[in-house]
Amino acid sequence: MTENERFEQIKELIELGETGHLTYSEAAKQINLLSTGCVIYPEEIGTYWKAYSLDDFVKFYSTDPIHDWEQIDDQRALDLINELFSFEPGIEDRNTKALDLRYNKPTGTTLKLKEEHYKDAQSILNKLKA
Repeated sequence: MTENERFEQIKELIELGETGHLTYSEAAKQINLLSTGCVIYPEEIGTYWKAYSLDDFVKFYSTDPIHDWEQIDDQRALDLINELFSFEPGIEDRNTKALDLRYNKPTGTTLKLKEEHYKDAQSILNKLKA
């Protein structure tokens, strides 16, 4: 299944939950079968709109993870870090997970560095490598 196909199927399941054609529990169960590893809980389906658009919310569950994180070199790391500044929810989650794994950092380290004082990719990479 392509990422786009997964996106459309997850979006449809959320919409079915919102319209009452599926319970939130049933929609969550089916989404978790399609998801790329992120677990969705029934209550999230009913409240995502408080923080995200539907498309942004779906991206969290439909964006393919980076499986070859062990192969990330400096240039690819810089590219992944630069993508973080696009503020795409699925991309941000995917890239920060891969970079945290690659540089053996606790979950959330890359995102924290991005949100702190480090506004350029090279500064973030230097901190990850330290």
